[in-house]
Amino acid sequence: MSGEDTIKKTITMTLNYDTLIKELGESGDKDSTDIHDLSSQALMDKLDRFVDYRYDKKKYGMHQVNLTIHGVPTGFEPADFCELIKDHCDDISSFTSIEGGFSVSLFIDVN
Repeated sequence: MSGEDTIKKTITMTLNYDTLIKELGESGDKDSTDIHDLSSQALMDKLDRFVDYRYDKKKYGMHQVNLTIHGVPTGFEPADFCELIKDHCDDISSFTSIEGGFSVSLFIDVN
């Protein structure tokens, strides 16, 4: 991210993989069975709601979302997940693996 972008708001999202997938299933929008596709689709739904809320409140500007996902299944690759969501963000940091999951910072311009 460039130094000229001032962060308007920083939020932390701590999510559980199974809960994230369950929420996606309840919305009826599940169109894949791949663990990376499902989790990225579910996260993008959450990010869309966050952006819509901030936009409706006229809270424009760059927002940082510090994301942590716990309970990822065996075979889950954070790099593959980040690749799938990168076009949904203005910028994305390198992920950090943690026990049972990973953390990453997403940067989203609300305008």
